[in-house]
Amino acid sequence: MAKSGDDIAKALTKAGLTDAKNAALIQSLVESGVLELVQDMGAAVYAAKKFPILTTAQILDRLIAETDAVSDYSVARLLDISRATVSRWRVGKGTMGDDTAQVAAKLLGEDPDYLLACLNAERSQSAASRYGFSRLARLAKGLSIVKKAQAAALSGLAVITLVLSAPVENVQAAQGLERSGDALRSIHYTQ
Repeated sequence: MAKSGDDIAKALTKAGLTDAKNAALIQSLVESGVLELVQDMGAAVYAAKKFPILTTAQILDRLIAETDAVSDYSVARLLDISRATVSRWRVGKGTMGDDTAQVAAKLLGEDPDYLLACLNAERSQSAASRYGFSRLARLAKGLSIVKKAQAAALSGLAVITLVLSAPVENVQAAQGLERSGDALRSIHYTQ
């Protein structure tokens, strides 16, 4: 559960991370939701344990549901494989290869590591191997969620840090504006 801004401020104060210099930055982080997003990264890894271990047939179904493909034939064309190969996969005679899984991951917007681990779990002959690859698949899924959250958090943090640390003149220049007399003009048109 996400903490309120006051709870976060109290925790930072207790840790000795607040002072007058950082107060504006911390307030901006709380207001923008960046701190909440960082807290939620741990929850994302935990939530990934609930993600299913996909089989080849389920990946094919998702390709039909989430792309322009309307049939196994069109999925075969998307993956640049034969229709007979897709038919064999549908009846459980074989699994998608690693190279094809990478293409499918890109089409689905999935982390390739997740799909590869899922398919290795499907191919596994022993319960121990299946369990190991299932754990790897869930870990890969959790890490891909965390990577996306970290990228969003770092982008937000970078923007907030730049805005708070830059003098007003630099902020105006970053916006492509220059003060000339009483009017603001684009720097692209000044000489």
